[in-house]
Amino acid sequence: MAERKSIMRDMKLAILNAVDSDTVADVVRRLAEDAGHGDARSADILLSYMVGRSKGETVRVELPRVVDEASAVAAHQEVLRAVSCGEISAEAGERLILIIDKTAQAAVYHELRRRLDRFQEANGHGIDQ
Repeated sequence: MAERKSIMRDMKLAILNAVDSDTVADVVRRLAEDAGHGDARSADILLSYMVGRSKGETVRVELPRVVDEASAVAAHQEVLRAVSCGEISAEAGERLILIIDKTAQAAVYHELRRRLDRFQEANGHGIDQ
């Protein structure tokens, strides 16, 4: 990790040494001009350096405990309600849905594993046999 940071720092220094302030000013003017003409990518680049990138918002939504598909559906419905009421952004809702889905997948996996183990014990078949 420290080596990667050192490499990145060296690359940034090399770029800074290779580019003069007039060139940087020209690039920024061009970005501003393109953004002013509706170029979303230029606007994104310009604003990300002026304002900074968002690290993601922290959201608080009361969700049911996700232990199976039914509780995952209930959690999805609560996220949808929170988004539609403006309590959280659509992006935050999308991230929550992904987390809920992964949690539900893990719960289903563990339940299937438990059932398989019980079946194998009942029939005298274990993984080691």
